[in-house]
Amino acid sequence: MLGQGSDTTVPEGRLMRGIFNRMYVNIYGKSGIVDEGLYGQRFEVIEGCAGGTGACLKVRTDYGYEGCVKGCDVIMDDCAAPYREAAGHGECSLVQVVKAVADIMPEPAAASVRLMSVTRGAIIMCCAATEEPDSQALLCTGEKNGYVCVRLYDGGTGYIKRSYIEEYVKPIDADKLSKLTEAEKTVLRKRLVNTAMSYLGTQYRWGGKTPLGIDCSGLTSMSYMLNGVYIYRDARLMPGFPVRQISYDNIKEGDLLYFPGHIAMYIGEGEYIHSTARPGSDGVVINSLNPAADNYRRDLAESIYAAGSVFGTWCQTPVPARIKVKEESGHGWDTDQTHVPEGYEGF
Repeated sequence: MLGQGSDTTVPEGRLMRGIFNRMYVNIYGKSGIVDEGLYGQRFEVIEGCAGGTGACLKVRTDYGYEGCVKGCDVIMDDCAAPYREAAGHGECSLVQVVKAVADIMPEPAAASVRLMSVTRGAIIMCCAATEEPDSQALLCTGEKNGYVCVRLYDGGTGYIKRSYIEEYVKPIDADKLSKLTEAEKTVLRKRLVNTAMSYLGTQYRWGGKTPLGIDCSGLTSMSYMLNGVYIYRDARLMPGFPVRQISYDNIKEGDLLYFPGHIAMYIGEGEYIHSTARPGSDGVVINSLNPAADNYRRDLAESIYAAGSVFGTWCQTPVPARIKVKEESGHGWDTDQTHVPEGYEGF
């Protein structure tokens, strides 16, 4: 099993997949930590030899992001296959964690010693389990003391509060998105906004995407991912992903606002939610595009260069000359300080 002494080298021509096996796993790029993999999320191995504590794998996540992870923080699919297969045969059902932080216990009791903790966005398997040898099976739809049984990817089992999880939302492809009715679009837009709002007050963390700390593109990408839509992880429009540029006049709840090196979600009534490192905000806050509002930020309102939506059709809008910049890293300003406007103190 990866991370427990066995070495795994990626054979040439063979696709290897794995699962993040920690509350969150740091994903490293050239500039340091650029993303986090959450417990139960999957990835494809691009290259590397893993097994030792310091071993490193280059991976590509299911949402198309690439980086390096420590081998001890992941488990390969062939090790977790029995449990994934159990989910596929109806013995378990995949669920996602919606609580900010949730403990998994060895018994369905608050006083037991927790096995591990997971964050919002973790993917786990809710399974059938017996309370005692002769008892009736406790299914995910049933509860004991408010807990349901879950199966862990290392082979163990535990219990989590039923109210902390919901059915896993399978990825929605572009074709399905294009066929949503107006009523379905309205429901999805509200879910996107509500999900983003659930992170309100979370501290800013570069490369983060959990309620323990999250950056601007982590907030928007997780809000979409938890609702089955995989958008680009960084703060820019990217071909091959479902967000398309739209006219500012058509922006609605759940759509995205793009700034140089920054991204936010429009929540209606002229307001947007975003994660910012600016002193005095220091995390997920709501700001306004209305100059008369107390939470108006002129620097951001005057630097929007695009609006994007997964619901609209492509509309190429010229970028205002005052904010034409070299493509940024995505989490914030590039380290080349020539790109930073005068007086910049962090988005």
